[in-house]
Amino acid sequence: MPSITERMASLFRGKEEVKNIERFSTSAQEALRKRGYLIYQLQGKSLKELHKQTGQPTFKGMVLQKLVSDDRVWVKLNAPPILRWGFGIFATEAAINPNQLFLPNSADKSFKYHQGMVRTFSQEISNEIPDVKAVIGEASHYVELALMYRVTTGRSLFGEGNEFRFTATRTSYGKPYEESESYEKQSLVKVGEDSDGIRCFEYYLGTWGNYNTWIIPLIVPVGVPD
Repeated sequence: MPSITERMASLFRGKEEVKNIERFSTSAQEALRKRGYLIYQLQGKSLKELHKQTGQPTFKGMVLQKLVSDDRVWVKLNAPPILRWGFGIFATEAAINPNQLFLPNSADKSFKYHQGMVRTFSQEISNEIPDVKAVIGEASHYVELALMYRVTTGRSLFGEGNEFRFTATRTSYGKPYEESESYEKQSLVKVGEDSDGIRCFEYYLGTWGNYNTWIIPLIVPVGVPD
């Protein structure tokens, strides 16, 4: 039976066959790498596909198991929100800075606050590097990044040096996220890593579920949907 690393490495096979992928310009790639960013090609795989291919992410509780078994899940790509079966998402190149993975002072904040932090950061980095921006990714974006980071470096993206923090995502569970609706009635998915592997958790916005929830901005080409 192939090891987990071998199964994760299979994510790289055939990646050049991905069509309609958003890519950084050559100048943007050079500028990002000079600033310590690592660039990965996200293939737009769903959580269900990633779980089937690699055994990751792992889940805790029946509710979270539905993330790979129940297709009635929403993600917000554009307004109005659209239903994407099984968390299918767009393919893009994305950059992360492993030396400053999470935005400072983003712990235990509301999703609306995280959105504002990422908008500010996006403006700052786009002033430095034209044609890029920062976004909050979907749950499957962060899972795929963690898998690829493990394969390319042999290290844990969330664990070693990052205190096993979780990142909020823009993936809402059960129905689309709406800013106007009471937080107590909404839940999102956060992604992190522990001794059991890469984990996805549902958390309610109006409860202690924000605990240890930070935000990782994804640097992407400017053409990627907000």
